[in-house]
Amino acid sequence: MKSNSLEITDNIDCVPKDWDNDSMPSNLTYNYLNSYFTNNSKLIHLFIHNKSSRFYFNLFKLNFSKATNYSKHWSRFFLRYFEIKMLLLSNSFDSTKNYFQLNNDLDLKSILKIIKYKFDVIVLPENLYKSLNTKISLTKVEIEGNMILNINKHWHSIEDYLFALKKKYRYKFKKILKSTDNLEIRHISKEFIDKNYNLIQSLLDQVVSTSSFNGPKFNVKTFSSLLLNEHIVVRGYFLEEHLVGFSTYSIKESELHTNYVGFDKNLNFNLPIYARMILDHISTAIEKKSTKLILGRTANEFKSNFGAVPERNFIYIRFTNVFFNTLFDPLIKNIKIKKWNQRRPFKEFTIQKI
Repeated sequence: MKSNSLEITDNIDCVPKDWDNDSMPSNLTYNYLNSYFTNNSKLIHLFIHNKSSRFYFNLFKLNFSKATNYSKHWSRFFLRYFEIKMLLLSNSFDSTKNYFQLNNDLDLKSILKIIKYKFDVIVLPENLYKSLNTKISLTKVEIEGNMILNINKHWHSIEDYLFALKKKYRYKFKKILKSTDNLEIRHISKEFIDKNYNLIQSLLDQVVSTSSFNGPKFNVKTFSSLLLNEHIVVRGYFLEEHLVGFSTYSIKESELHTNYVGFDKNLNFNLPIYARMILDHISTAIEKKSTKLILGRTANEFKSNFGAVPERNFIYIRFTNVFFNTLFDPLIKNIKIKKWNQRRPFKEFTIQKI
């Protein structure tokens, strides 16, 4: 790959042999992206590159019915009936990482120009927007914040974390740990996923079905490939030898990222599986000496009980279809994230800032 001119393919087998490089984040490497490409065929995967830059984008059909929850504009009543083609300049299954490597001055127009597929709307994550030269008019929209727990350098165990909490929360979390003592927690292997992927898919789908907004359906067979190359860890929660929940995490530099979670939602009402998962992630982050635990954008108020605080995030949107732009641009500008109460579980001397 010698040219600085951009090239594009929708087949990972056609990316150049020197796609990977030493400065590339692990989530942009060939093996990592191949896990998504091979197991998620109901969307178009775009790989864009030149001599010094790499991009991974997704193109898929999206029903906006759930997005109407975020706006009170009159046009939301029409939006729920439309299925549009969205070009997301990132990975639709992972919103906490960057899926680009930009080492030269590029503008958004030059990238869009080489994409031959038709699409109705473009969505740029904030970090890519800031890195590109964007001469196209885009609408800035605030999205739900990424929930982050700063890991205190003086914490050496989960007991240290619990001691830093106010009495009310410390009692609550100790009760959660005690009530979930009957769960067997162990790492899940590739072989286990291959054998039980229908159950794992069902547990994931139970959680996804209640989310405020979601894109294309994720295939849990992706975990097998990611595990094969040690990109993620999958932790299983078993009750009487039956899998009732799972969670995954990955480590990026000094940050521990939680990625995917699935659990029996009915069982969770009486047995706090999800809360136990978060406490286990906190324990792992402390053990791995991470500086931050990245908990994602869902269940924000619940996660704030554990001390996580939101990092403000934005996306940038533009409808390419003139009709859609006229009809829905006012709605997009009117989108508001849902209000929730930030919990303050730490004692006064323990401060969480993002």
